[in-house]
Amino acid sequence: ARAGDRLAALQRFELLDTPAEPAFDQITRLAAKLLKVPVALISLVDRDRQWFKSRIGLPVQETPREHAFCAHALESDALLVVADARQDARFANNPLVTGDPNIRFYAGAPLRTADGLALGTICVIDDQPRAALTREEEEALRDLSAMTMAHIEARRAVGYLHPVTSLSNRFRFLADVDALTANSTTADAADSRETAVVIDTAASQQYAELTRVLGQVCADAFEVDCARRIAACLPERTRLYHVS
Repeated sequence: ARAGDRLAALQRFELLDTPAEPAFDQITRLAAKLLKVPVALISLVDRDRQWFKSRIGLPVQETPREHAFCAHALESDALLVVADARQDARFANNPLVTGDPNIRFYAGAPLRTADGLALGTICVIDDQPRAALTREEEEALRDLSAMTMAHIEARRAVGYLHPVTSLSNRFRFLADVDALTANSTTADAADSRETAVVIDTAASQQYAELTRVLGQVCADAFEVDCARRIAACLPERTRLYHVS
């Protein structure tokens, strides 16, 4: 049940498969600088993958969950520190250790919600073994974890969710379109295409009549049911917004 609660919380925060955001990239840059490593990640651990909301020094956007060091870091509140992955029985045969990016050193701090559910981690990686973190480095990684969760909570609170359906709203849609446009290149455009589909669940007059005759509670229930039915029909990893 706890695993299901964790995955449900991850979905509620509307972070997976979203464009890069400066607030998170600033944290990973700071993590790489403070801990003097080439790779820093904000990793969200999904059912079968880890997906990187922000990444410095790593070209891939996601990796399979069974290869994820971060999945191990979710299991306790303590930092997970692996001084040399090749000497650790848990990771010695991991493809991320035996091949690119050749992980030797890993340190990760869980990203926990107020009710204790771990969404993922902020972690730092080096291709050289290192000694255990100093007390100051441990403190810095915990502070970066707290900063990341503060941004995640703030992101949810700044008006990006529709108050009735809790889906991403018009402002989130416009912000995501801006981010996708800013991050795309000519090469990207040739390889992939983003498509937006607009669904009218009711004409304005119909919705107004529904509200007048049956009341706002019934109208809200109609919106929630529409959102649930549409979401159930969508392919995995399709984003659904409530824009009007």
